[in-house]
Parts: sequence; C-alpha cells; structure tokens
Amino acid sequence: MLTKWQDSIWAILLLPLACFCYDSRDRTPWSKNKTHPVNSQKEIQELFDTSYLGNEVDAIILDDGTPLQVVDVMLLPLNISLQKFQMMRFAFSMGAYHSYVGLLKPKQLTEADITSRWRIDRTALLQFTYYYKMIELLFLSNRFNLSRDCDGKILTIGLGGGTINSFLHQIFPQMNITAVEIDGQMIKMARKWFGLLEDDHQRVIQADGVTFLADSVKKGDSYDAILLDAGGPQLESDFICPHKSFLKKDVLRNIATLLPKHGIFISNALHSSFNNVSSDEDMSKYDKRFQYLIEKFSTVFKYCYRKKADVLNQVVYCLHQTPVPKLRTNIQHFLAENANIISGTHIILNQQ
Repeated sequence: MLTKWQDSIWAILLLPLACFCYDSRDRTPWSKNKTHPVNSQKEIQELFDTSYLGNEVDAIILDDGTPLQVVDVMLLPLNISLQKFQMMRFAFSMGAYHSYVGLLKPKQLTEADITSRWRIDRTALLQFTYYYKMIELLFLSNRFNLSRDCDGKILTIGLGGGTINSFLHQIFPQMNITAVEIDGQMIKMARKWFGLLEDDHQRVIQADGVTFLADSVKKGDSYDAILLDAGGPQLESDFICPHKSFLKKDVLRNIATLLPKHGIFISNALHSSFNNVSSDEDMSKYDKRFQYLIEKFSTVFKYCYRKKADVLNQVVYCLHQTPVPKLRTNIQHFLAENANIISGTHIILNQQ
C-alpha cells in the first residue's frame, strides 16, 4: 500500500536506496573545534546528524511568483559506510523537486565545511529519476551513439537547474545543446547554484517555448532531438507536465516538423492527480491517464511509447521511424566503462 506523502520531503523522491533528510533548524555543533578533521565512523555519524541533514542554500522567487528553495542534502546508500555518502543539491518548489546536481566532497571533512561552497559534480545521475530515463532514451534514436564523441543537435525546453543539459554537456562535449527557459530567475539559479556552463556547444535562451518552436519552424531549423520538461500549475490542467500549451495540435506539429526522420521527441509526464494516489488501485488508474499523451502525440508521430521513470513520473517518447535496437543504450554501463576518462563520473544506483 502507498501512503499519503505530499506533505513529506521524504516522499518527494521516494528514495529506496538512500536516507534523505531535510531539516532547516539551527543545529548544535558536535565539536568545539570546527576545523578538527573528521576521520572516524562515529565522527562522520555525528557530522551527519548535526550539519549535513539539510542545508537551505538559497530561497528564490521565480518570475511568476512561485517560491523555490535550493537545498543541499545527504544521500546515504543503505548498508554502506557513512564514508560513502553523496551530497546532492536540489531545487524544491510546491512539494516537488525541479532539479538536482552532485556536490564534490572535500578530501578532508570538517564541521567548518559549508556545502554551498563545494564544487559541482555535473556527472552525478540518480538512476531512479525521470532525468535518467530521458537521457537513456535519447540513444534510441539512430542519430545518437553511446560514445564520448557523440554529437548531434539537441533542443531542451524547460531548463530548471539544467540537470539534463549539464550532464549531456559534460559527458558528451561534442553535442550541440540549446536550452529554452521562460523564467529568468530559473536561469540565474541554474548558473549560480547548479554549475550551468554556456559555451560554443551549449547556450540558454530566455523565451517562451511555444513561440520558440514556431519561430524555429519559420527559420527552417531542425534538431536531432527535442526534450520537453516544461510544466505548469497543478490546478491549471490535467497534466502538470507537459504544460497544456504544448499539447495543442499546431505546437505538436511544429515539434514534429523540427525533427528529421531519425529524430526523437522525449517528454517528461506528471499528472495533476498524483496527490490522490494512496493505494495500488489508485496507482493503476493513475498509470492509465498517461495513455492520453500517447494518443495526442501519435497525431503527429508514427511511433509513440511511454516508460515508467519513477513512482509518479513517466516519460513519453516519439519517433518518425521505428527505433532500431542497439547494443549500447545503457547509460549506467557506459559510464562505468569510461569512468577513467570522464572525471567524476558516477551513477547513484537504485538498489538496496
């Protein structure tokens, strides 16, 4: 049985592998000497209990008035030494997380360490999130090969903290990535707190996604992949993501037009009824609601499918032609094989 969880940050991620704690209260230092090196298992446990439960780094008001918190939290895999913990930074808003990025621990921990100053790890990828699934599905397209020199022209609509963009830019530096985000404060947050980098291979454009798609069609542009992760208020429509404006016939037609035969369209999907999921029966009904998106997208794409990404999110992906089975579409295996040449590369596995 599932339980009501919407008021609990534990359930935002529903972490089966990690102890996830958030507590913004002031804490009592465990050591009088804050520069004292943390070495023993006991000291790490004390530091975890007092300093790293959760640290609110920033509070942001988005352009539309939505409040958003940037929080650093500890993920602790079960049955693994505390010395193996992973610090992650999340953006939370309205009871859900918008983005995440890894943080690189200092070589020597002390209580004086402030996580907001830790370096960013753009390669940290949580396997049980829809970000992981969207990235992995990208390689079902005939245009993308799972290799370091993989290129291709990618459009992402809805930036958030840039989780997908930053990962792709770091792991596949030859990709040509354009991100479109309507909210200026969200872009500032991604740059300041989530390590978003912009260069010749990655750019961010502040614009309305629907308008950008229409303008791109008029210009005769094309992309090898379009990734949609733009949502709206829960009470505005049946789906929180994608936003209802992207489900209009002319918008879907523009998306399909911008993709060549080998192109792929991938969308995050979250239904507004997720708050009502409290039993297995509710979950079954909830799951069936996503078929609506398949029907909508199938009006402009020949092949559309959906995959469950986590407990509540699904990922819908569409192509003009049948995807050809590949030997290499597993991001986890690829990163493990290339860890020696990709600095910081790791995936946090969804396992006990």
